[in-house]
Amino acid sequence: MTKARCNTCLYLRVISAPSGAHYFFCKRSNENDFPKYPPQPVFKCNGYASGDNEQYETIDFCED
Repeated sequence: MTKARCNTCLYLRVISAPSGAHYFFCKRSNENDFPKYPPQPVFKCNGYASGDNEQYETIDFCED
């Protein structure tokens, strides 16, 4: 089975919600036509850049 591209992409930012949900944010979404939150799984992407999936950026939502 082919792994999704976002999992190993340099431009991945994982956003964690207080509910425990995780969202994959594409840091290239401000360029061209890349979606902010691409529907998963993504198997082909013109903006993909190989990165270290252990070093992706994680952001936690703040509760007010």
